[in-house]
Amino acid sequence: MSTPMFLARPLPGVVGERRRMCHVFPAPASERPPSTLTALCGAWFARGQLELLDGPRGMPCELCLRTVPQPTQLGGTDDRPDDLDAHVARIERQLDELSRAVDSLADLLIVLRDSLGRRRPETCSSAATQDPS
Repeated sequence: MSTPMFLARPLPGVVGERRRMCHVFPAPASERPPSTLTALCGAWFARGQLELLDGPRGMPCELCLRTVPQPTQLGGTDDRPDDLDAHVARIERQLDELSRAVDSLADLLIVLRDSLGRRRPETCSSAATQDPS
């Protein structure tokens, strides 16, 4: 059976703001809450120093994320696509198509800017030569 996990981060003032990361903690096995809790990364906190989170908030602790068991290690299934390489290749093709479309649009905008730039001086010069009276 897998161990339930929960997310928490230090309360403001417990650590500096840059170190208030979202940590992953294994749920305590006993019914009585322990006085200290140790995250998967090894950081430990007194029970009253943590803010319990209902989901990821703020910067995650990278060490905790690397230590979280994979679904297959927990007895679950791996929900990734069967052919991850094909999925990534499809995304890369879509990004290439999008990049070409953006390049084409940029070329069109340059032509439009240049054509408007040529007309503008003519309009300005013809307006300047007209007699205002």
